[in-house]
Amino acid sequence: MYRIIRIIHLIAGLLTAPVLFMYSLSAIQMGHHTWFRLAPAVREQRFSSDMDCHDPRALAASLMASQAWRGELGNIHATAGGCSFGIDTLGTWREIQYNAATRSLLVRTSELPAMALLNRMHHAAGLWHPSGVFRMWAAVVALAAVACAALAGTGIWLWLLRKRERTIGLVLVTANLLFSIVILILLRSG
Repeated sequence: MYRIIRIIHLIAGLLTAPVLFMYSLSAIQMGHHTWFRLAPAVREQRFSSDMDCHDPRALAASLMASQAWRGELGNIHATAGGCSFGIDTLGTWREIQYNAATRSLLVRTSELPAMALLNRMHHAAGLWHPSGVFRMWAAVVALAAVACAALAGTGIWLWLLRKRERTIGLVLVTANLLFSIVILILLRSG
């Protein structure tokens, strides 16, 4: 039984390590944002379109297919001269404005640098996204969360099986729990 729990503990640790490392890097970036270049690289392009803006979703689908873009469609608005919408991925945001008079599209693309992308990944939430990349990342985070719980549970179980380390382990667990409670109270009270 000890050997099986140790193997589960090892696998859980290996599964959580890359995701926890990514979260620690993005937490450093959030705490010390002046250390990193976070401004996106922005470029503009113009396209002509045979379609109109009566159905912005169809226009977006046509544009995404012709340019081989992926992402989530959002921020759809009717404007006086046409419409506007956005196409969002973890690292790229495209703002598209359609001008009905000229039948043209102005595409403003913002691409995030690596550290800003990590920040975006840190804040990505939910499991149900139209984008396959978003869904894949959500599944990785969910798997890492389960593996992290398994890591903690098997770690405590392994610690309980080792009689010589129980005292120091109890001191460390108690100190960690008290520290966490104090931090939560301080954060909650402002």
